[in-house]
Amino acid sequence: MSRIFRPATANPRLPPMNRSDQTIHLLDVTPHEIIALKPAGLASELPRDPAADSFVRRLAAQGFSDLRLVHRLDAPSCGLMLVARSAEAAATIRGRLPRVAGTSGMSRRWRSRAQRQSNS
Repeated sequence: MSRIFRPATANPRLPPMNRSDQTIHLLDVTPHEIIALKPAGLASELPRDPAADSFVRRLAAQGFSDLRLVHRLDAPSCGLMLVARSAEAAATIRGRLPRVAGTSGMSRRWRSRAQRQSNS
């Protein structure tokens, strides 16, 4: 289960993030895990409101069941998500994550783009 996603090209092109598109873009699917692209504006987890949309609900609509989130991204964020396909897979993945005191074992890194404006 220790697969690493390696794009075929040095600069992979990801599909455009379209909020009206209900399909979650899958980058890798194994019997144990899914690596998928979560769009911005979508909750990772199942919300309390049964009618609300989420990343997990969209994956279930694409035919996946018994999904377990190993981590989450805040709704405004977009990025890659690693989703376990069983409780056993989730336990294995969590056991392999480095332990950092006071955290879930995941590290966070943000990247933003800024454009400089000239003062002319």
